[in-house]
Amino acid sequence: MPIQNGKNYFKVKTPFDAAFAYIPKGTDISLEVLQWKCEDMNVYLRAEGIREMMTEAVFADFRKALRKFPSGFKEDHVLVSGIAPIEPTPSEMIWLAEPDDPKDLVVQKIPFLRVTLPKESKPGRDVFGRPVEPKLNYLPPAVELDMPEEICLLDEEMYVSSVSGQVKIKGNKLFFSPQYVIDELGKTVFQKRNWPCSLVVNADLEAKVDWIVNGDLEVKGHWSCANIVVFGNAVAQSGIHTNLQGCLKVHGNFRSTYIQMSRLGVGGNLIVEGSILQSEIRVQGSIEVKGSPGTIMGSSLDGFSYLSASKVGSDHGRRTSIRLHKTDERKRKPTRINSLAKGTEMEVDGNIWVQESDGFFST
Repeated sequence: MPIQNGKNYFKVKTPFDAAFAYIPKGTDISLEVLQWKCEDMNVYLRAEGIREMMTEAVFADFRKALRKFPSGFKEDHVLVSGIAPIEPTPSEMIWLAEPDDPKDLVVQKIPFLRVTLPKESKPGRDVFGRPVEPKLNYLPPAVELDMPEEICLLDEEMYVSSVSGQVKIKGNKLFFSPQYVIDELGKTVFQKRNWPCSLVVNADLEAKVDWIVNGDLEVKGHWSCANIVVFGNAVAQSGIHTNLQGCLKVHGNFRSTYIQMSRLGVGGNLIVEGSILQSEIRVQGSIEVKGSPGTIMGSSLDGFSYLSASKVGSDHGRRTSIRLHKTDERKRKPTRINSLAKGTEMEVDGNIWVQESDGFFST
Protein backbone atom coordinates (compact mmCIF):
# COMPACT_ATOMS: atom_id res chain seq x y z
CA MET A 1 0.00 0.00 0.00
CA PRO A 2 1.65 3.30 -1.08
CA ILE A 3 2.26 5.99 1.53
CA GLN A 4 0.20 9.11 1.01
CA ASN A 5 2.30 12.25 1.14
CA GLY A 6 1.41 14.51 4.01
CA LYS A 7 -0.77 11.97 5.80
CA ASN A 8 -0.11 11.60 9.52
CA TYR A 9 -0.03 7.84 10.18
CA PHE A 10 1.36 8.26 13.70
CA LYS A 11 3.24 10.82 15.77
CA VAL A 12 7.05 10.60 16.05
CA LYS A 13 8.93 12.39 18.82
CA THR A 14 12.54 12.78 19.91
CA PRO A 15 14.05 13.82 23.27
CA PHE A 16 15.99 17.05 23.63
CA ASP A 17 19.28 15.48 22.50
CA ALA A 18 17.58 13.60 19.61
CA ALA A 19 19.44 10.44 20.64
CA PHE A 20 16.45 8.36 19.50
CA ALA A 21 13.03 8.66 17.86
CA TYR A 22 9.93 7.11 19.42
CA ILE A 23 6.17 6.79 19.29
CA PRO A 24 4.71 8.13 22.56
CA LYS A 25 2.58 5.74 24.57
CA GLY A 26 -1.14 5.86 23.75
CA THR A 27 -0.51 7.43 20.33
CA ASP A 28 -3.13 6.57 17.68
CA ILE A 29 -1.51 4.57 14.88
CA SER A 30 -3.21 4.02 11.54
CA LEU A 31 -3.85 0.31 10.95
CA GLU A 32 -2.63 0.87 7.39
CA VAL A 33 0.86 0.68 8.88
CA LEU A 34 0.35 -3.08 9.29
CA GLN A 35 0.54 -3.34 5.50
CA TRP A 36 3.89 -1.53 5.33
CA LYS A 37 7.28 -2.99 4.59
CA CYS A 38 10.44 -1.86 6.32
CA GLU A 39 11.33 0.44 3.42
CA ASP A 40 7.93 2.13 3.76
CA MET A 41 8.65 2.85 7.39
CA ASN A 42 11.99 4.41 6.48
CA VAL A 43 10.34 6.60 3.84
CA TYR A 44 7.88 7.86 6.46
CA LEU A 45 10.66 8.50 8.98
CA ARG A 46 12.67 10.47 6.41
CA ALA A 47 9.58 12.59 5.78
CA GLU A 48 9.64 13.36 9.51
CA GLY A 49 13.29 14.43 9.25
CA ILE A 50 14.70 11.20 10.72
CA ARG A 51 17.88 10.07 8.94
CA GLU A 52 18.64 6.90 10.84
CA MET A 53 17.31 3.75 9.12
CA MET A 54 15.19 1.09 10.81
CA THR A 55 16.44 -2.46 10.31
CA GLU A 56 14.32 -5.39 9.20
CA ALA A 57 14.62 -7.05 12.63
CA VAL A 58 13.50 -3.92 14.50
CA PHE A 59 10.63 -3.41 12.04
CA ALA A 60 9.45 -6.99 12.60
CA ASP A 61 9.38 -6.35 16.37
CA PHE A 62 7.46 -3.12 15.75
CA ARG A 63 4.74 -4.96 13.77
CA LYS A 64 4.40 -7.62 16.48
CA ALA A 65 3.97 -4.92 19.11
CA LEU A 66 1.44 -3.04 16.96
CA ARG A 67 -0.69 -6.17 16.55
CA LYS A 68 -0.62 -6.62 20.33
CA PHE A 69 -1.54 -2.98 21.05
CA PRO A 70 -3.52 -1.71 18.01
CA SER A 71 -5.08 1.11 20.04
CA GLY A 72 -1.71 2.47 21.16
CA PHE A 73 1.41 1.30 22.93
CA LYS A 74 1.41 1.07 26.73
CA GLU A 75 4.92 2.56 26.87
CA ASP A 76 6.98 4.82 24.63
CA HIS A 77 8.12 2.69 21.69
CA VAL A 78 11.60 3.46 20.31
CA LEU A 79 11.88 3.16 16.53
CA VAL A 80 15.49 4.13 15.79
CA SER A 81 18.51 5.34 17.76
CA GLY A 82 21.39 7.54 16.83
CA ILE A 83 25.03 6.65 17.28
CA ALA A 84 26.47 7.66 20.63
CA PRO A 85 29.90 9.33 20.57
CA ILE A 86 32.84 7.32 21.87
CA GLU A 87 34.76 8.92 24.69
CA PRO A 88 38.54 8.48 24.85
CA THR A 89 39.54 5.23 26.55
CA PRO A 90 42.61 5.12 28.82
CA SER A 91 44.96 2.17 29.08
CA GLU A 92 43.61 -0.62 31.27
CA MET A 93 45.43 -3.45 33.04
CA ILE A 94 43.59 -6.77 32.85
CA TRP A 95 44.85 -9.87 34.66
CA LEU A 96 44.21 -12.91 32.47
CA ALA A 97 44.01 -15.56 35.19
CA GLU A 98 41.09 -17.96 35.19
CA PRO A 99 38.46 -17.31 37.92
CA ASP A 100 39.77 -20.22 40.03
CA ASP A 101 43.45 -19.24 39.68
CA PRO A 102 45.46 -16.74 41.75
CA LYS A 103 45.86 -13.76 39.43
CA ASP A 104 49.52 -13.24 40.41
CA LEU A 105 50.51 -16.83 39.49
CA VAL A 106 52.22 -16.88 36.09
CA VAL A 107 52.89 -19.91 33.91
CA GLN A 108 55.84 -19.97 31.55
CA LYS A 109 55.04 -18.56 28.07
CA ILE A 110 51.32 -18.12 28.81
CA PRO A 111 50.10 -14.47 28.75
CA PHE A 112 49.13 -13.35 32.24
CA LEU A 113 48.50 -9.61 31.84
CA ARG A 114 46.96 -7.43 29.15
CA VAL A 115 47.51 -3.69 29.08
CA THR A 116 45.16 -2.18 26.51
CA LEU A 117 46.29 0.72 24.37
CA PRO A 118 44.50 4.07 24.78
CA LYS A 119 41.84 4.86 22.17
CA GLU A 120 40.88 8.22 20.68
CA SER A 121 37.41 9.69 20.96
CA LYS A 122 35.00 9.43 18.02
CA PRO A 123 32.00 11.67 17.21
CA GLY A 124 28.52 10.20 16.94
CA ARG A 125 25.32 11.50 15.39
CA ASP A 126 21.70 12.00 16.42
CA VAL A 127 18.67 10.59 14.60
CA PHE A 128 18.57 13.70 12.39
CA GLY A 129 22.11 12.98 11.15
CA ARG A 130 23.71 15.85 13.04
CA PRO A 131 27.17 15.19 14.57
CA VAL A 132 27.40 14.69 18.31
CA GLU A 133 30.81 15.47 19.75
CA PRO A 134 32.23 13.51 22.73
CA LYS A 135 32.52 15.31 26.04
CA LEU A 136 36.27 14.70 26.12
CA ASN A 137 38.49 14.96 23.07
CA TYR A 138 42.05 13.90 23.85
CA LEU A 139 44.22 10.77 23.71
CA PRO A 140 45.11 9.45 27.19
CA PRO A 141 48.73 8.45 27.74
CA ALA A 142 49.69 4.80 27.36
CA VAL A 143 50.66 2.78 30.44
CA GLU A 144 54.34 1.90 30.34
CA LEU A 145 55.46 -0.84 32.74
CA ASP A 146 58.95 -1.31 34.11
CA MET A 147 59.63 -5.04 33.70
CA PRO A 148 62.24 -7.48 34.99
CA GLU A 149 64.21 -9.50 32.47
CA GLU A 150 61.97 -12.58 32.86
CA ILE A 151 58.95 -10.71 31.46
CA CYS A 152 58.45 -9.44 27.93
CA LEU A 153 55.72 -7.75 25.90
CA LEU A 154 53.92 -9.83 23.29
CA ASP A 155 51.74 -8.40 20.48
CA GLU A 156 51.78 -4.85 21.90
CA GLU A 157 49.34 -5.63 24.75
CA MET A 158 50.08 -9.09 26.20
CA TYR A 159 52.75 -9.76 28.85
CA VAL A 160 54.37 -13.18 29.26
CA SER A 161 57.07 -14.61 31.50
CA SER A 162 59.91 -16.87 30.38
CA VAL A 163 59.78 -18.61 33.80
CA SER A 164 56.83 -19.73 35.93
CA GLY A 165 56.45 -17.96 39.26
CA GLN A 166 54.76 -15.01 40.92
CA VAL A 167 54.32 -11.47 39.62
CA LYS A 168 53.32 -8.47 41.72
CA ILE A 169 52.81 -4.91 40.57
CA LYS A 170 53.52 -1.68 42.43
CA GLY A 171 52.77 1.50 40.60
CA ASN A 172 54.05 0.91 37.09
CA LYS A 173 56.69 -1.68 38.06
CA LEU A 174 56.37 -5.45 37.79
CA PHE A 175 58.23 -7.65 40.28
CA PHE A 176 58.91 -11.32 39.47
CA SER A 177 59.84 -14.22 41.76
CA PRO A 178 60.43 -17.85 40.71
CA GLN A 179 58.83 -18.85 44.04
CA TYR A 180 55.14 -18.39 44.73
CA VAL A 181 54.60 -17.23 48.33
CA ILE A 182 51.42 -18.03 50.28
CA ASP A 183 50.86 -16.01 53.45
CA GLU A 184 47.33 -17.27 54.14
CA LEU A 185 45.76 -20.59 53.14
CA GLY A 186 42.12 -19.68 53.74
CA LYS A 187 41.45 -18.96 50.06
CA THR A 188 39.72 -21.70 48.07
CA VAL A 189 41.98 -21.04 45.07
CA PHE A 190 44.79 -22.74 47.01
CA GLN A 191 43.00 -25.99 47.89
CA LYS A 192 43.57 -27.98 44.69
CA ARG A 193 46.35 -26.88 42.41
CA ASN A 194 49.14 -27.93 40.11
CA TRP A 195 51.84 -25.42 40.92
CA PRO A 196 54.18 -24.75 37.96
CA CYS A 197 56.94 -23.36 40.17
CA SER A 198 58.52 -23.55 43.62
CA LEU A 199 56.27 -22.74 46.55
CA VAL A 200 56.79 -21.12 49.96
CA VAL A 201 54.06 -21.38 52.61
CA ASN A 202 54.50 -18.88 55.43
CA ALA A 203 51.40 -20.17 57.24
CA ASP A 204 50.44 -23.47 58.87
CA LEU A 205 49.73 -26.13 56.24
CA GLU A 206 46.72 -27.52 58.07
CA ALA A 207 44.01 -27.15 55.42
CA LYS A 208 43.16 -30.14 53.24
CA VAL A 209 45.00 -29.45 50.01
CA ASP A 210 45.62 -31.50 46.89
CA TRP A 211 48.87 -30.23 45.41
CA ILE A 212 51.41 -31.08 42.77
CA VAL A 213 54.46 -28.84 43.12
CA ASN A 214 56.69 -28.72 40.05
CA GLY A 215 59.57 -27.24 42.00
CA ASP A 216 60.63 -26.96 45.64
CA LEU A 217 58.26 -26.68 48.60
CA GLU A 218 59.07 -24.91 51.86
CA VAL A 219 56.55 -24.86 54.72
CA LYS A 220 57.42 -22.51 57.57
CA GLY A 221 54.39 -23.26 59.76
CA HIS A 222 53.09 -26.54 61.16
CA TRP A 223 52.67 -29.16 58.43
CA SER A 224 49.76 -31.61 58.82
CA CYS A 225 48.56 -32.26 55.24
CA ALA A 226 50.10 -35.11 53.21
CA ASN A 227 48.20 -35.21 49.90
CA ILE A 228 51.10 -33.50 48.13
CA VAL A 229 53.59 -34.49 45.43
CA VAL A 230 56.80 -32.43 45.22
CA PHE A 231 59.05 -32.84 42.19
CA GLY A 232 61.85 -30.78 43.73
CA ASN A 233 63.13 -30.60 47.30
CA ALA A 234 60.95 -30.04 50.38
CA VAL A 235 61.58 -28.40 53.76
CA ALA A 236 59.37 -28.58 56.87
CA GLN A 237 60.82 -25.86 59.07
CA SER A 238 58.45 -26.57 61.97
CA GLY A 239 58.19 -30.32 61.49
CA ILE A 240 55.52 -32.54 59.98
CA HIS A 241 52.70 -34.51 61.65
CA THR A 242 49.99 -35.83 59.31
CA ASN A 243 48.36 -38.40 61.61
CA LEU A 244 49.18 -41.05 58.98
CA GLN A 245 46.60 -39.56 56.60
CA GLY A 246 47.76 -39.91 52.99
CA CYS A 247 51.36 -40.03 51.81
CA LEU A 248 53.73 -37.17 51.06
CA LYS A 249 55.90 -37.86 47.99
CA VAL A 250 59.09 -35.87 47.49
CA HIS A 251 61.17 -36.63 44.41
CA GLY A 252 64.15 -34.64 45.68
CA ASN A 253 65.59 -34.22 49.17
CA PHE A 254 63.47 -33.70 52.29
CA ARG A 255 64.53 -31.86 55.44
CA SER A 256 62.48 -31.46 58.62
CA THR A 257 62.94 -30.60 62.29
CA TYR A 258 60.93 -33.73 63.20
CA ILE A 259 58.63 -36.31 61.61
CA GLN A 260 55.73 -37.80 63.57
CA MET A 261 52.91 -40.11 62.48
CA SER A 262 53.55 -39.46 58.79
CA ARG A 263 53.97 -41.48 55.61
CA LEU A 264 56.75 -40.30 53.32
CA GLY A 265 58.31 -41.34 50.07
CA VAL A 266 61.60 -39.52 49.38
CA GLY A 267 63.50 -39.91 46.13
CA GLY A 268 66.61 -38.12 47.40
CA ASN A 269 68.11 -37.78 50.88
CA LEU A 270 66.29 -37.36 54.19
CA ILE A 271 67.64 -35.10 56.93
CA VAL A 272 65.82 -34.78 60.27
CA GLU A 273 67.10 -32.42 62.94
CA GLY A 274 65.22 -33.99 65.87
CA SER A 275 63.40 -37.33 65.75
CA ILE A 276 61.28 -39.70 63.68
CA LEU A 277 58.31 -41.07 65.63
CA GLN A 278 55.62 -43.58 64.61
CA SER A 279 56.11 -42.99 60.90
CA GLU A 280 56.43 -45.01 57.70
CA ILE A 281 59.21 -43.79 55.42
CA ARG A 282 60.90 -44.99 52.25
CA VAL A 283 64.04 -43.16 51.14
CA GLN A 284 66.07 -43.74 47.99
CA GLY A 285 69.03 -41.76 49.31
CA SER A 286 70.64 -41.42 52.72
CA ILE A 287 68.87 -41.00 56.08
CA GLU A 288 70.40 -38.69 58.68
CA VAL A 289 68.72 -38.11 62.03
CA LYS A 290 70.91 -35.70 63.93
CA GLY A 291 70.75 -33.04 66.59
CA SER A 292 68.86 -33.75 69.79
CA PRO A 293 67.54 -36.33 70.47
CA GLY A 294 68.40 -37.80 67.05
CA THR A 295 66.14 -40.82 67.51
CA ILE A 296 64.01 -43.13 65.39
CA MET A 297 61.24 -44.75 67.47
CA GLY A 298 58.15 -46.79 66.66
CA SER A 299 58.72 -46.32 62.94
CA SER A 300 59.28 -48.31 59.77
CA LEU A 301 62.12 -47.15 57.51
CA ASP A 302 63.28 -48.46 54.12
CA GLY A 303 66.60 -47.05 52.95
CA PHE A 304 68.76 -47.54 49.87
CA SER A 305 71.85 -45.73 51.10
CA TYR A 306 73.37 -45.24 54.56
CA LEU A 307 71.63 -44.43 57.85
CA SER A 308 72.99 -42.21 60.60
CA ALA A 309 71.20 -41.73 63.96
CA SER A 310 71.94 -41.38 67.68
CA LYS A 311 69.35 -43.92 68.79
CA VAL A 312 67.06 -46.34 66.97
CA GLY A 313 64.22 -48.28 68.61
CA SER A 314 62.91 -48.51 72.16
CA ASP A 315 62.15 -51.13 74.82
CA HIS A 316 58.42 -50.47 74.85
CA GLY A 317 55.58 -49.36 72.60
CA ARG A 318 55.50 -49.82 68.87
CA ARG A 319 58.40 -51.81 67.42
CA THR A 320 60.90 -50.06 65.16
CA SER A 321 61.79 -51.67 61.84
CA ILE A 322 64.83 -50.72 59.75
CA ARG A 323 65.52 -52.13 56.26
CA LEU A 324 68.70 -51.11 54.47
CA HIS A 325 68.64 -52.58 50.99
CA LYS A 326 71.85 -53.64 49.30
CA THR A 327 73.08 -51.10 46.75
CA ASP A 328 76.49 -49.95 45.55
CA GLU A 329 75.64 -46.42 46.67
CA ARG A 330 75.12 -47.43 50.31
CA LYS A 331 78.59 -49.01 50.54
CA ARG A 332 80.28 -45.66 49.95
CA LYS A 333 79.52 -44.51 53.52
CA PRO A 334 78.88 -46.79 56.53
CA THR A 335 75.64 -46.86 58.47
CA ARG A 336 76.15 -45.76 62.06
CA ILE A 337 73.69 -46.04 64.98
CA ASN A 338 75.12 -44.98 68.35
CA SER A 339 72.45 -46.84 70.31
CA LEU A 340 70.39 -49.65 68.76
CA ALA A 341 67.63 -50.65 71.20
CA LYS A 342 66.69 -54.22 72.03
CA GLY A 343 63.71 -55.53 70.00
CA THR A 344 64.44 -53.47 66.91
CA GLU A 345 63.82 -55.34 63.67
CA MET A 346 66.79 -55.01 61.33
CA GLU A 347 67.43 -55.98 57.73
CA VAL A 348 70.78 -55.04 56.22
CA ASP A 349 71.86 -56.29 52.78
CA GLY A 350 69.34 -59.15 53.02
CA ASN A 351 70.36 -60.24 56.55
CA ILE A 352 67.36 -60.12 58.91
CA TRP A 353 67.37 -60.21 62.71
CA VAL A 354 65.78 -58.76 65.84
CA GLN A 355 68.22 -56.93 68.07
CA GLU A 356 68.67 -58.97 71.24
CA SER A 357 70.20 -56.27 73.44
CA ASP A 358 70.98 -52.58 73.45
CA GLY A 359 74.16 -51.77 71.62
CA PHE A 360 76.13 -49.89 69.01
CA PHE A 361 75.68 -50.68 65.31
CA SER A 362 77.82 -49.90 62.28
CA THR A 363 78.28 -51.46 58.85
